[in-house]
Amino acid sequence: MRAVRPTGQEYLALVTELLQRRRLADPVAGLWEAADVQWWYTRDPHPYNADAVVWVDGDAPVTAAVFTRWSAGRYGCTSSATRLSPPHGISSTTAAPSSLLHRSRWRST
Repeated sequence: MRAVRPTGQEYLALVTELLQRRRLADPVAGLWEAADVQWWYTRDPHPYNADAVVWVDGDAPVTAAVFTRWSAGRYGCTSSATRLSPPHGISSTTAAPSSLLHRSRWRST
């Protein structure tokens, strides 16, 4: 498992695939749909690699932590995870950071 910091269309493709796979695995799990990130992309096309981290296993996205820039001083943090056991030798916080498995919003100071 490795972490990538995608931008632009690569970001959109990875998080869309992740959320579609999650919905197929469990139709009632999770808060966000792939359509949500598609819509948010019109507001924030993720031009910076600091705005998203996607953990991938092979080529498949497993979990993600995403910051959305709603305006110059307003950000949102969203994450999504599947229930996978981390590979041997990798802590669960490296593989799927539980501290990011929530949604919050804040204003910058």
